[in-house]
Amino acid sequence: MSPTFIPKVLHTGSLATFLEPGATHFRSVMKFFYGRCVITYDPNIRSHIIGDHAQAHQTFEATARLANVVKLSDEDATWLYPGLGTAEIARRIL
Repeated sequence: MSPTFIPKVLHTGSLATFLEPGATHFRSVMKFFYGRCVITYDPNIRSHIIGDHAQAHQTFEATARLANVVKLSDEDATWLYPGLGTAEIARRIL
């Protein structure tokens, strides 16, 4: 990948980061721009479409590691980390 410009901010989220073939592509774009711009990520979980919780959790964490900013709703946090409080969830993501 060799873009003609480097964005100041790259934002991604939702189903594109969970469903293939888009998920792998988006992570490769994020890896390319990692450290070159601010990367924001909003998973916007759609559990009825995403399917397997364990796989979605793994995908979320792999994608979140590439982001400078992760926007996570209370509902997404509860689904991804059932039984944990807000502070513990934030620690795990950081």
